[in-house]
Amino acid sequence: ADHVLYAGAHRGFAPPRAEDIIDNNGGSIEVRAEDSRNLEFGWRGEFSPGNRVEAAWFRNHFLNQVLVGSIAGGNTPLGQGRTLYQGLELSGYFSLTDRLAPGRSYANVALTWLPDARQESPLRAVASGAVIGGSASGKRLPYAPEHTATLRLGHAIDAWDAAIEAAYVGRQYADFANQAQPDASGQF
Repeated sequence: ADHVLYAGAHRGFAPPRAEDIIDNNGGSIEVRAEDSRNLEFGWRGEFSPGNRVEAAWFRNHFLNQVLVGSIAGGNTPLGQGRTLYQGLELSGYFSLTDRLAPGRSYANVALTWLPDARQESPLRAVASGAVIGGSASGKRLPYAPEHTATLRLGHAIDAWDAAIEAAYVGRQYADFANQAQPDASGQF
């Protein structure tokens, strides 16, 4: 059985994307680069050939993150500001091979718990610098569900691999204001 403890710390940097710096009139907007400090600590273990488990804690602290308020479009502006994401990830790969059948059967499972995905400052519109309506420190970030899970069952023979996968994505907000009631436009 092999077991590994690991840890990492790094600074993240991402320049603005072209679609973020062009406004609706074809002009350009000044967008600051994303800047983050990221930590992780985890463990990997293989209990027997083909049976592995991994657990990791992560923390991504953005000093500046560029965020879309609603992928449904509308009048929610592109925002930027301080944000924090932290949680746990668990994953496993398990061999289910039956010695009587050719190839190998397997199962993968991945779970993510994201208890913290919050605005640490009111987010400001990239175009105007004004605080985006409804944004405030402590509110949950859009498109950051607290729970996600994936289960994959498959069978591989030589270069062929067939699998079926199911994914669960928990409830999430679609706007900076954390409006709980959906509307017909799909923005909330």
